[in-house]
Amino acid sequence: MERVKFFYPVEDAYIQDNANLGSVEAAVRYEGTSLLMVGVDNVGKSYSSIVRFDISEIPVNSTIKYAEVSLFLSNIALKDNSKKQLVTARLTEPFKETTLNSLEAPAFEKDSEKIINVGYKDVKNYIGMDITEYVKKWSKREPNYGEIFTPCFLLKSHDSGLLTFNSKENDINKPILAIFYEDEEEIIYVEEKATEPIYIQDLKSYSYYLKNLGTNNLQATLQISSNGYDFIDVSDSIIHLIMNETKVMGGNNEKLHAKYSRIALKSIGTKCTVSFQY
Repeated sequence: MERVKFFYPVEDAYIQDNANLGSVEAAVRYEGTSLLMVGVDNVGKSYSSIVRFDISEIPVNSTIKYAEVSLFLSNIALKDNSKKQLVTARLTEPFKETTLNSLEAPAFEKDSEKIINVGYKDVKNYIGMDITEYVKKWSKREPNYGEIFTPCFLLKSHDSGLLTFNSKENDINKPILAIFYEDEEEIIYVEEKATEPIYIQDLKSYSYYLKNLGTNNLQATLQISSNGYDFIDVSDSIIHLIMNETKVMGGNNEKLHAKYSRIALKSIGTKCTVSFQY
């Protein structure tokens, strides 16, 4: 069954490195603030941000289809209208946001680097980055130390340009990781429960196949959402299943124009399976 889960960071911070300026204050840590900073300011101070998500809820036998981390760009400072390049890479060492500094910053996997271009048009929007390969490894329980966002020094891009993103401490628009995956069909015990949200924005139509495995009746309702969190019932979508009955619920996204869907289940106590097809 195809599913999607969303995660907020469990740790994030940014660090400032003044070492190339000969400063006594060679390394400064900023944790617990509402900002994450990446880039180089106009006096040559370098900033990098580190973020870690706990994805242990993803079953180890899942097939990861796609994973995207999104940071909300709250401000940008460039010397011209050009785009700023930054690198994200998978960490190979652990860190703690309360003790992190640039002199002891964790190493990252050089072969995992991804380059992102950011410009003024991206301000007040989420910047999405494909980290599917990272998540595939983490989901198989390889060490998940997080990822770093750093200026694109590998391209000799030492020109000034500072990007400011919202951190997990911000009240709104926090960093978020969306993971789209498939897992084996599971048996759900139902009293009152909803299935995991499924991304449907690019689908014209889709179907849910439900089977009531228990002895009590089961009620199912199709729900849709624009953000993956706030769901509403689709009118006239309620169906009822008796013992051992199988039914299909269809969704037409050409009419509903939703981004996510799920099934809300209700019973006095039964078991069922739910499969998604498109």
